[in-house]
Amino acid sequence: MTSGAKLFYGLAVFFLVMDVAYILGTKYLVETNRVLGTEWAGVTGFSLALLLSLMLAVYLHLTDNKTDIGPSDWEMAEIEDGAGVLGFFSAGSIWPLQLTIAVMMVAYGLAFWHFWLIVAGVIFLIWGSVMMNLQYGVARDDH
Repeated sequence: MTSGAKLFYGLAVFFLVMDVAYILGTKYLVETNRVLGTEWAGVTGFSLALLLSLMLAVYLHLTDNKTDIGPSDWEMAEIEDGAGVLGFFSAGSIWPLQLTIAVMMVAYGLAFWHFWLIVAGVIFLIWGSVMMNLQYGVARDDH
């Protein structure tokens, strides 16, 4: 089992214990001589965190069964064993900033319920994601 799967299984157990403690703590909490009920917002948050960490742990566990052992799980590994090409990174690209602004527009539109801002943000989001994907597929003169 990979170290990542172990980490997320442990996190799932932690969230399960915290969820049970939160349910019992809020159900039987006595404040000024009256018994309060269970506080469901926190229970929902802990339950969703439990499900998310369990989902990631199962995914990493199943993926590990299909792949070869990685350098992070090999006891005799050196730092150099994990080195190599990690992928292409475009440091001079403006499109991640544009996508961030578009997501911010959508979020503010949803938060303040401005339909025009939601529509403008979605349009900018689609345009920015298309342009980021086509950034190196279009000739430099056509930009």
